[in-house]
Amino acid sequence: MTRPITQSESAKYAEIWGYDDYAKFSPGAYYADLFWRIAQPKEGARVLDVGAGSGAATVELKKRGLQVRAFDLTSEAWRHDDIPLLTGTIWRDLPAGPFDYTYCCDVMEHIPTEYVGLSIDRILAVGNRGFFSISFVQDHFGSVIGQPLHLTIKPFLWWVDLFSELGSLIDARDLIENGVFYVAR
Repeated sequence: MTRPITQSESAKYAEIWGYDDYAKFSPGAYYADLFWRIAQPKEGARVLDVGAGSGAATVELKKRGLQVRAFDLTSEAWRHDDIPLLTGTIWRDLPAGPFDYTYCCDVMEHIPTEYVGLSIDRILAVGNRGFFSISFVQDHFGSVIGQPLHLTIKPFLWWVDLFSELGSLIDARDLIENGVFYVAR
């Protein structure tokens, strides 16, 4: 049985992905270079793209020779017939690992705060190392549908403390309105 929060969040993202402008910028694809420099993955490494959205980051990581699986709350934006997409909630439905890396960009801020710790715990449980990019500000696209998209807006140090509590923080970078975190289990 699907929980009400899952239904409402899934419906919200099904609606927002209906706007072409929402997919014009992909934080996941944008951070692929930084992931590459920090994590230094070997060709063929297994990666789970958590919160894959339209798949821009999935495709970028695959082009770099990584074995990428994609996971998202909804399939509404997915347009890649050659790459399977698994759907569900992070805190309940992630595929079993182990993956060498989990890649999670522009996702944690979209999760209700009460599910963030559990979600990070599950992500770290299926991957040896986790790469996260997280926004610290509200997303303006929420106004298009009259609902907030960023549900967990916290400062850099709040995230540092949480990642340090749930894993071994290897790298953390405050990029002013967002941050990047590289974590081992």
